[in-house]
Amino acid sequence: MIRFFPLALIVSMIIGGCSLENVPPTPLKVTSPGREPLVVDSYITAHILSNMILPIYVEAQDPDGDMAGLWFVVTQVGVKSSSHYIPLSPENRKDFKGFVTIDIPKLETNERLRVEIIVVDQKGLKSSPVIKETTIGFAFPETIPEKWKSPDVRKLGHIFFDFIKHKEMDRF
Repeated sequence: MIRFFPLALIVSMIIGGCSLENVPPTPLKVTSPGREPLVVDSYITAHILSNMILPIYVEAQDPDGDMAGLWFVVTQVGVKSSSHYIPLSPENRKDFKGFVTIDIPKLETNERLRVEIIVVDQKGLKSSPVIKETTIGFAFPETIPEKWKSPDVRKLGHIFFDFIKHKEMDRF
């Protein structure tokens, strides 16, 4: 009985509709590969107080005009790392200047936060990564440069990053 189980499973899958007809076609081959998007400029304050919102400013361009989104790798240095994807709206596919936010929880000690920014286009081409770092703690944040205060700078999304607090900080 056990020897016939794999054969019975295969036959039932074929009869039940699990055939190669349900497999999506392979993507079309792109005749011209296009050009990678480019992170033109970015900014994160070097210091920020805990229990605040951290804006990550990004300016990017794509000569092909087909940017799809922003890929972020957020790292609480020495503790945790995670990836986040923020899709772009159609009006931002050629170029944009905007920001993404991260909620910073109340932390009892200084922590370093590293953010890697990559722009991805619809063909799968990626920009060179840009790495920014900030210290979360007791220092006061810097003033945001004038370039990023323009009304052209729009919010692109929010990153939900789950910070890990050290055991000695969990007193309550």
